[in-house]
Amino acid sequence: MFKGLSLDQAPPFKAPLLFYATGLVFGIIGSFATFFLFLDFIPLFHLFTIGFFLSVMFGSLEQMLPVVIGAKFKHPFILSVITLLFLIVGLLFFFKSLVTGATILSIGVLGFALLTLFKLFTSPFFSPTKLAIIFSLLSLVAGVVSILSYLLLGIPFANIYHFTLMLWGWVGLLIMGVSFQVIPMFYVTFEIKKSYQYFLVIGVFVSLLLSFFFPIKLYPIFFLIYAGVVIFQLLKRKRKIKEPSILFWYFGLTFLILSSIFLLLDVNWLKVVVIFLFGFAMSIIFGMLYKIIPFLSWFHTSSKGFFDIPTMKEMVEERLAYLQLAIYLLALFSLFFKVELSASFFLLSFLLLGFNLLKPVKIYFKYLK
Repeated sequence: MFKGLSLDQAPPFKAPLLFYATGLVFGIIGSFATFFLFLDFIPLFHLFTIGFFLSVMFGSLEQMLPVVIGAKFKHPFILSVITLLFLIVGLLFFFKSLVTGATILSIGVLGFALLTLFKLFTSPFFSPTKLAIIFSLLSLVAGVVSILSYLLLGIPFANIYHFTLMLWGWVGLLIMGVSFQVIPMFYVTFEIKKSYQYFLVIGVFVSLLLSFFFPIKLYPIFFLIYAGVVIFQLLKRKRKIKEPSILFWYFGLTFLILSSIFLLLDVNWLKVVVIFLFGFAMSIIFGMLYKIIPFLSWFHTSSKGFFDIPTMKEMVEERLAYLQLAIYLLALFSLFFKVELSASFFLLSFLLLGFNLLKPVKIYFKYLK
C-alpha cells in the first residue's frame, strides 16, 4: 500500500502550487466581482466553482495520486500549465459567450479528468479512496457532457443533471475519498474500516445514478452517515492538539449535514447549493490548504537535505488562521442577508488565507536557492 512519501512518487511542489495559487486568485476575483455585482450570475458563480474549487481540487489530485495510489503524471507542471490555460481562457469567454466559454472550459476539464482516469485504471493498486476518485471523476465527465448537451443540443433537464453530478458526485465524492487518507495522516486518528468506506462510496454513487431514474434521493443519507462517522473519528483522535484546520473540518461537516437534510426536505435549491459549496466544500478546502501547503513545503525542503527548516506548525500563524475562520463564517452567514457585505468578508478571508500561506511557500523557495 502506498503509505510512504518519496520524491520518486511526489510531483514537484510547483505543479500543485500553481493550481492552488490560481484558485486563490480566482477566489479573490470572484469575491471582488460579487461585491460590485458587475457579472451575470452564471459566470460569477463559475468564478468560484471552476476558478477556485476545481483548480484547488485538480491540484490536490495531481499531488495525491502519485503518492497514495501510484498513478504518476509524466510532466505534472506542464499538465498544470496547459489545464489552467484552458480554465482561465474559458472563464474569460464566459463573460461574452456562454457556449464558447463552456466549450473551452470543457476541453481543459475533460483533458485533465480523462488523463487522470486513464492513470487510475492502469494503476494496479486499489482502495476505497481510488474508487471514490474514479467515481468523482466519472461524475465530473458526465457533468461536463450533460451541460454541453444542454447548451449545444438543447437536451431538456441536462442542466439539472449537470448541477447534481458536479455537486454531490464530483465535489462530494472527491472530498470523501481524500478524507479517508488525509484525516488519519494529518490528525492521527483511527482509520475507518475499509468495508464502511466502500459502503459509503458505492452507496453515494449508485444512489446518485438512481436519482436520475426514480423520484427519490438516497445519496444525502449516505453523506449524513459519512459526516457523522468523520466527526466521531476526529473527536476520538489520538493527539488532542487544538488547531484551526480541525475547526474547519468540524464546521464543514456540520454544513454537509445541514445541506443533506435540506436536500431531503426539498428546501430551496439555492440554499442547498450555498450551504454545500460555500459551507461544506469551502470550509474543508480551507482547512486542508492549511495542512497541505506547509506539509509540501516541509517535505520537499527536508527531502533536499535541509534539517534546520521550521516545523509545519511554525509555518502558519495560527492566530491569523483562527481570524480567517471567523471572517469566513461571517461571509457565509451574511450571504443569506446581504450579498455585498458577504462579498467583502469573502474577499478579506481569501486575502488573509493567501497571506497566511505565503510563509511556507517563501520558506520553500528560500531553501531552494
